[in-house]
Amino acid sequence: MHELSIAQSLVSVVSEELDRLGEQSLKTIAVRIGRLSDVLPDALELGFQAATKDTALDGVQLIVERVEPRGRCDRCGNEFAAESLVFTCPRCGAAEVTLTAGQELEIAYLEVDD
Repeated sequence: MHELSIAQSLVSVVSEELDRLGEQSLKTIAVRIGRLSDVLPDALELGFQAATKDTALDGVQLIVERVEPRGRCDRCGNEFAAESLVFTCPRCGAAEVTLTAGQELEIAYLEVDD
């Protein structure tokens, strides 16, 4: 389950950012996970609970935002939502497509108490 190591890295990065910001009370961490990223949101949430247990981040809410795959046709420039794992342009049928969304794994925002 690589989601546990991802959760541990997330806790480390967020803890460093909180140290940099000074005394802040963190309420929420939101992450964006692309559907093609090979990260299971439920497993990440379990890993996050385990990684934050008995730490300063214990009780912080993790919000997972799923990102659908999107592509851009290299031939005609059409941008489109990828409806399947076969990436072809729905306008011209070209298979030369650049994936523009759907593989990300990133921190979207942190919500702190004022």
